[in-house]
Amino acid sequence: MSFTIELDTKLQEQAFAVIEKYGITPTELIKSFFSQIISSNQLNFEYQQENSECPLCAGREYNEETVRTLLAMDEEMKTAKRYDTVEEMMQDILGEVNG
Repeated sequence: MSFTIELDTKLQEQAFAVIEKYGITPTELIKSFFSQIISSNQLNFEYQQENSECPLCAGREYNEETVRTLLAMDEEMKTAKRYDTVEEMMQDILGEVNG
């Protein structure tokens, strides 16, 4: 079976652009939505907005505190000490504890 939906051109372009960001087609989205309606016997809408300020969020929605923590962690990793071996790391740790 197939059906046609009439959409305003601007609405269609904007919606399809968002759908494509998730790597699916509009047809796949509609099929998934219908399957969800059947399995839950409800109309469930889950809204997720990409956070362009947080590249680590990877399309997931997090609260503000988590986003701040992820961004801080990303910054920390830029200057974090790096070791070639576990032994080198342990020497540094023990040197800090004993020193």
